[in-house]
Amino acid sequence: MNTQAEKPKPKKANLTLIEHSILPIDEAGAHVAAINAKYKGVVYDCNDKGGMTAARAARVEIRESRYAIEKARAGRVSELATASKAVSARAAELTAPLTEVETPIHSMIVTVEERLEREKTERERIAAERASAQQAIVRSIEALPGRLFGASVAELEAGLAELAAVKLEDLDDLFKVAAEIAIEEVGNRLKAAIVERTALDKQAAEQLAAQAKLEEQQRINAAAVEAARIENERILDEQRRAFEQEQFAARERHATEMAEQKRLAQAEQDARQIELDKQAAALREVQERQEREDKFNREWDDAIRMESERNEAIARAERDRIAEAQRIAAENEAIAKATLIDAATDSFADLCILGQGDTLNTRKLAAAIDRYKLAGNA
Repeated sequence: MNTQAEKPKPKKANLTLIEHSILPIDEAGAHVAAINAKYKGVVYDCNDKGGMTAARAARVEIRESRYAIEKARAGRVSELATASKAVSARAAELTAPLTEVETPIHSMIVTVEERLEREKTERERIAAERASAQQAIVRSIEALPGRLFGASVAELEAGLAELAAVKLEDLDDLFKVAAEIAIEEVGNRLKAAIVERTALDKQAAEQLAAQAKLEEQQRINAAAVEAARIENERILDEQRRAFEQEQFAARERHATEMAEQKRLAQAEQDARQIELDKQAAALREVQERQEREDKFNREWDDAIRMESERNEAIARAERDRIAEAQRIAAENEAIAKATLIDAATDSFADLCILGQGDTLNTRKLAAAIDRYKLAGNA
């Protein structure tokens, strides 16, 4: 809740701009505290007519106070916006001639300041590059032992010469001191390495001589071992050839015996096979003769059957022909009889129509028709 709205401040003779701006709003909201105290927490029964009327009246009173505050705010904001535009315009009018005389002076200052900044940056860059280059020299000196790790005496002596060739007079005092310290330390390490490398080389030479002597002895021993091996191989080769010759003779004898046994067995098998072939030939001959007889009997039976079938077909065809002829003759006879009786019937009918139905001949004709019909020929 806005305390200024609840309790408007008393008017002063000299008001600040903000106090003067919110004064109409405070005046419009003078009754906010009273209205809030009057209606806060009040519950209306809007289902009742009286309650609905009271609720609407309360809403109107509250809204009128709120609308009055909003109207005061809108009016004051509009006045302040107009005043703000006037203030900005007057300030721009007054600062324009000042800016006109300030800009050239500012440009002069900025030009010099920028040049000084560039010169400072360039000096710092050159100093940094010089420091980096001198630092690289010191690091190169410090890295020399690692670079020459495991090097020969000649390479180590070349490293000492490289240290001696470093020009310290071109270095700044700070890096010159660091380089002198590094040269001294690295030089001592390289000299110690030369002494150590010389001792190692001497020891290696002695080891190589001992190794050569050992290898020579090993070569002599190996030659003796090789000679013994060759002699043993010669003896073994002679023994192997003698054994192989004995084995070859034994295999030859065994092969001869096996060949004879195989020949005898083959001869016996061939004799048995000849006998089996004779028996098989005789059996095939009997089977073939039986097959020929069976074939002849089948062909004879087929011929008799075919002849019987042919005769039966001829007889059947003859019977069919006779039956067909009899059927045709019977049909013709029936047709003839039917034609005759039909003609007689027609004549009898005509005679009856003519009034001659009681004549002797007419009665005879009628009796003949009846007999024919009674005989089953109608």
